[in-house]
Amino acid sequence: MPHGRHERAEDDTLDDVADAYVRLVLAIQRHSPYYMDAYFGPSAWRAEAQRGRPRPVVDLLALARRLVDRVRWFPVSERRAFLERQLVAVESYGRILSGEHLSWRQTLRTILDAEPLPFRPDEVARVLKRLGALRWSIPRTYDGDELPSGDILCSYSNAGGQHATGGTDWSRSTDGGSTWRVEGTILPRTEDPLTTNFLK
Repeated sequence: MPHGRHERAEDDTLDDVADAYVRLVLAIQRHSPYYMDAYFGPSAWRAEAQRGRPRPVVDLLALARRLVDRVRWFPVSERRAFLERQLVAVESYGRILSGEHLSWRQTLRTILDAEPLPFRPDEVARVLKRLGALRWSIPRTYDGDELPSGDILCSYSNAGGQHATGGTDWSRSTDGGSTWRVEGTILPRTEDPLTTNFLK
């Protein structure tokens, strides 16, 4: 049972909560234009959110908290769990907009729904040793520069995208980028806990 004061109305549905969530995100976008990647919902909702002055952050944060409480009154289901995670992320972002400082651990857990990796000095040392003399070139390579030899290095997420499953690999090109040879793994994913990474 949720800890808030909201009581679920008999005709309340997850669709209602989802609609309120979308409208909330549209309202937050007035304060943070890049908060939402894309929107494919009703154009009238976006137009409504754009009218008048932006709603105060404190009001949006309060609404996010009410929606978190509201969604927790529904029976446990995959959809409820997904929607709850989205609302928790919005609530945390509202806290940031209001000036609150969240720790990196809080940010990972509430906004990204992830657990921070434990710092393993031995693993960091092993990766740095593998990089060896190439360490200095990585920031320059990111900007498109070449090594003194003319080789180009590239790091990338292995099996990345929306459902990332891998770690970070790296490749080398000796012909200006026309062809590439996989050199190996910089930092593999972990299995316990299951994590992915992307080093640049």
